[in-house]
Amino acid sequence: LYAALGGGAHAPLTSTTEAALRQMLTSEARAVLIDEAERPADGSLGAIDNVIGLLRQATGGLGANAIRGTAGGKAQRFSVTAPAALAGILPPKLNPADTSRVTRLELQPFKATEQGKAELNQRVRRIAEWSPLMRAHVISQWPRYGTTFALFRSEIVAQGGDSRIVD
Repeated sequence: LYAALGGGAHAPLTSTTEAALRQMLTSEARAVLIDEAERPADGSLGAIDNVIGLLRQATGGLGANAIRGTAGGKAQRFSVTAPAALAGILPPKLNPADTSRVTRLELQPFKATEQGKAELNQRVRRIAEWSPLMRAHVISQWPRYGTTFALFRSEIVAQGGDSRIVD
């Protein structure tokens, strides 16, 4: 995924907190990739739950906007708008507000043979080559987005879709 996103994503993280992400992503709109996005083994709430809360807000129309006090007595403003991809063997439980915003993908087992490794490396190289072309195409077709989105939205509503599905 990182190869496909090129400079459009931060290098994958294996450990983070909501505060660190908020500070890192303020004033930019690059994707964030988080590996090992799991709850503690005992099932208790962990740092990932706060991260998911931030991402829930960051993917909304206006993004996540927050003000925090500092030790120096001055307020600090944070504005985060970012898509995210999380990976984990035991993913955290999502609440209803999150399940309507998250697409869950399950990977097939990797064949750790020499041929399997060679195929994987070839696919990653191919994705890295295609990525700039795909992103350029998206940018060139951006003027069509508003009209296309409106058509899809009206059809989803006509089919009885709820507001979370529409947005």
